[in-house]
Amino acid sequence: MKGLLSGGILLLMLLLLQTTVLSNSFLKPDGALVVTLVFALLKGPEYGAGAGFFGGLIEDGLSGFSKGGFCLIDLLTGWIIGYAAEKMNSKNFFVLIGSAAVGAALQYFGLSLYFYLSEGLKWKFHFQFLAAELALQSLLTAAAVFILRPLFSEETILLP
Repeated sequence: MKGLLSGGILLLMLLLLQTTVLSNSFLKPDGALVVTLVFALLKGPEYGAGAGFFGGLIEDGLSGFSKGGFCLIDLLTGWIIGYAAEKMNSKNFFVLIGSAAVGAALQYFGLSLYFYLSEGLKWKFHFQFLAAELALQSLLTAAAVFILRPLFSEETILLP
Protein backbone atom coordinates (compact mmCIF):
# COMPACT_ATOMS: atom_id res chain seq x y z
CA MET A 1 0.00 0.00 0.00
CA LYS A 2 2.89 2.38 0.74
CA GLY A 3 4.21 1.76 -2.77
CA LEU A 4 0.89 2.57 -4.43
CA LEU A 5 0.53 5.79 -2.45
CA SER A 6 4.14 6.78 -3.19
CA GLY A 7 3.63 6.02 -6.89
CA GLY A 8 0.50 8.17 -6.99
CA ILE A 9 2.30 11.06 -5.31
CA LEU A 10 5.24 10.64 -7.71
CA LEU A 11 2.83 10.68 -10.68
CA LEU A 12 1.20 13.93 -9.56
CA MET A 13 4.55 15.59 -8.85
CA LEU A 14 6.04 14.57 -12.21
CA LEU A 15 2.94 15.63 -14.17
CA LEU A 16 2.85 19.01 -12.42
CA LEU A 17 6.56 19.49 -13.08
CA GLN A 18 6.11 18.40 -16.70
CA THR A 19 3.23 20.77 -17.41
CA THR A 20 4.52 23.84 -15.55
CA VAL A 21 8.26 24.28 -15.13
CA LEU A 22 9.46 22.07 -18.00
CA SER A 23 6.71 22.84 -20.50
CA ASN A 24 8.97 24.96 -22.74
CA SER A 25 12.14 22.87 -22.52
CA PHE A 26 13.48 20.83 -25.43
CA LEU A 27 13.38 17.54 -23.52
CA LYS A 28 10.92 17.01 -20.74
CA PRO A 29 10.27 13.91 -18.71
CA ASP A 30 7.00 12.10 -19.32
CA GLY A 31 5.76 11.62 -15.77
CA ALA A 32 2.99 9.20 -16.67
CA LEU A 33 5.40 7.01 -18.62
CA VAL A 34 7.95 6.95 -15.79
CA VAL A 35 5.33 5.90 -13.23
CA THR A 36 3.82 3.38 -15.66
CA LEU A 37 7.20 1.77 -16.24
CA VAL A 38 8.01 1.76 -12.52
CA PHE A 39 4.77 -0.06 -11.69
CA ALA A 40 5.20 -2.43 -14.63
CA LEU A 41 8.75 -3.34 -13.62
CA LEU A 42 8.03 -3.65 -9.90
CA LYS A 43 4.49 -5.09 -9.76
CA GLY A 44 3.78 -6.70 -13.15
CA PRO A 45 1.47 -6.15 -16.11
CA GLU A 46 -1.78 -5.51 -14.22
CA TYR A 47 -0.34 -2.70 -12.12
CA GLY A 48 1.62 -1.35 -15.09
CA ALA A 49 -1.53 -1.23 -17.22
CA GLY A 50 -3.50 0.39 -14.38
CA ALA A 51 -0.84 3.03 -13.82
CA GLY A 52 -0.68 3.63 -17.58
CA PHE A 53 -4.44 4.02 -17.78
CA PHE A 54 -4.71 6.54 -14.94
CA GLY A 55 -1.53 8.41 -15.88
CA GLY A 56 -2.61 8.58 -19.51
CA LEU A 57 -6.08 9.71 -18.49
CA ILE A 58 -4.59 12.59 -16.51
CA GLU A 59 -2.25 13.40 -19.40
CA ASP A 60 -5.17 13.41 -21.85
CA GLY A 61 -6.98 15.87 -19.62
CA LEU A 62 -3.94 18.11 -19.28
CA SER A 63 -3.05 18.05 -22.98
CA GLY A 64 -6.45 19.21 -24.18
CA PHE A 65 -6.07 17.83 -27.70
CA SER A 66 -5.85 14.06 -27.25
CA LYS A 67 -9.02 11.99 -27.15
CA GLY A 68 -7.71 8.99 -25.22
CA GLY A 69 -4.43 8.49 -27.06
CA PHE A 70 -2.16 8.81 -24.04
CA CYS A 71 -4.47 6.59 -22.01
CA LEU A 72 -4.53 3.80 -24.61
CA ILE A 73 -0.83 3.87 -25.47
CA ASP A 74 0.34 4.12 -21.84
CA LEU A 75 -1.98 1.25 -20.88
CA LEU A 76 -0.54 -0.97 -23.63
CA THR A 77 3.03 0.06 -22.82
CA GLY A 78 2.56 -0.74 -19.12
CA TRP A 79 1.08 -4.13 -19.87
CA ILE A 80 3.75 -5.12 -22.42
CA ILE A 81 6.69 -4.03 -20.25
CA GLY A 82 5.14 -5.60 -17.14
CA TYR A 83 4.62 -8.89 -18.97
CA ALA A 84 8.18 -8.84 -20.29
CA ALA A 85 9.56 -7.97 -16.83
CA GLU A 86 7.87 -11.04 -15.37
CA LYS A 87 9.61 -13.23 -17.95
CA MET A 88 13.04 -11.62 -17.50
CA ASN A 89 15.22 -10.89 -14.50
CA SER A 90 14.04 -7.35 -13.87
CA LYS A 91 16.38 -7.06 -10.87
CA ASN A 92 19.38 -6.75 -13.19
CA PHE A 93 20.45 -3.13 -13.80
CA PHE A 94 20.94 -3.52 -17.56
CA VAL A 95 17.60 -5.28 -18.00
CA LEU A 96 16.00 -2.43 -16.06
CA ILE A 97 17.55 0.26 -18.28
CA GLY A 98 16.81 -1.73 -21.45
CA SER A 99 13.18 -2.32 -20.44
CA ALA A 100 12.71 1.37 -19.71
CA ALA A 101 14.20 2.30 -23.10
CA VAL A 102 11.97 -0.20 -24.91
CA GLY A 103 8.94 1.14 -23.03
CA ALA A 104 9.81 4.72 -23.96
CA ALA A 105 10.29 3.70 -27.61
CA LEU A 106 6.96 1.82 -27.61
CA GLN A 107 5.20 4.88 -26.27
CA TYR A 108 6.94 7.23 -28.71
CA PHE A 109 6.08 5.16 -31.79
CA GLY A 110 2.61 4.28 -30.49
CA LEU A 111 1.70 7.92 -29.90
CA SER A 112 3.18 8.97 -33.24
CA LEU A 113 1.12 6.34 -35.03
CA TYR A 114 -2.01 7.17 -33.03
CA PHE A 115 -1.81 10.89 -33.74
CA TYR A 116 -0.95 10.24 -37.39
CA LEU A 117 -3.97 7.97 -37.90
CA SER A 118 -6.61 9.62 -35.71
CA GLU A 119 -5.73 13.29 -35.52
CA GLY A 120 -4.11 13.72 -38.93
CA LEU A 121 -0.94 15.15 -37.44
CA LYS A 122 2.24 14.95 -39.45
CA TRP A 123 4.51 11.96 -38.74
CA LYS A 124 7.65 13.36 -37.15
CA PHE A 125 10.72 11.25 -36.60
CA HIS A 126 13.98 12.81 -35.49
CA PHE A 127 16.61 10.28 -34.46
CA GLN A 128 18.60 12.70 -32.28
CA PHE A 129 15.49 13.71 -30.38
CA LEU A 130 14.39 10.08 -30.00
CA ALA A 131 17.80 9.00 -28.67
CA ALA A 132 17.87 11.84 -26.12
CA GLU A 133 14.27 11.13 -25.12
CA LEU A 134 14.96 7.42 -24.62
CA ALA A 135 18.05 8.15 -22.52
CA LEU A 136 16.18 10.65 -20.35
CA GLN A 137 13.17 8.37 -19.76
CA SER A 138 15.39 5.34 -19.06
CA LEU A 139 17.52 7.13 -16.49
CA LEU A 140 14.49 8.66 -14.76
CA THR A 141 12.73 5.30 -14.65
CA ALA A 142 15.83 3.54 -13.28
CA ALA A 143 16.23 6.21 -10.59
CA ALA A 144 12.55 5.95 -9.62
CA VAL A 145 12.78 2.14 -9.44
CA PHE A 146 15.86 2.40 -7.21
CA ILE A 147 14.04 4.82 -4.92
CA LEU A 148 10.66 3.04 -4.80
CA ARG A 149 11.77 -0.63 -4.79
CA PRO A 150 12.09 -0.80 -0.97
CA LEU A 151 8.48 0.35 -0.65
CA PHE A 152 7.26 -2.51 -2.85
CA SER A 153 9.49 -5.37 -1.67
CA GLU A 154 12.72 -6.27 0.07
CA GLU A 155 14.41 -7.27 -3.20
CA THR A 156 17.39 -5.28 -4.38
CA ILE A 157 18.69 -4.55 -7.85
CA LEU A 158 21.79 -6.47 -8.85
CA LEU A 159 24.62 -4.34 -10.13
CA PRO A 160 27.16 -6.04 -12.41
